Amino acid sequence: MIWLVVGLVAAALGAGAAVAFWDTVRTEVMNWLRARNLDKGALLEAVIVLDRVAVGIRRRVVVRTAAVPETVSEETLTLDQIDDPQVRALLEQHDQVNIDFLQDL
Repeated sequence: MIWLVVGLVAAALGAGAAVAFWDTVRTEVMNWLRARNLDKGALLEAVIVLDRVAVGIRRRVVVRTAAVPETVSEETLTLDQIDDPQVRALLEQHDQVNIDFLQDL
């Protein structure tokens, strides 16, 4: 089921939806990679993990450049701060949404 969710979100990204949300995530990952001199193709996986929690939505950006995934950033958002309608709809239906966005970097 989660792969269906990922596919739907990937399709939304391809259509150019919600530029601000995705630009923020891309910038965080690229800055993290540059700070570690890993911006020359060392990225193996990049995933956004969105969890509904009591106070809002927890967003974690996780990357894998070697065997162990590392969290690039983590913050708590409100549903209103997520400006991608497809992501919002998924969060209203599921407690957790994982979005692989490596191809969008």
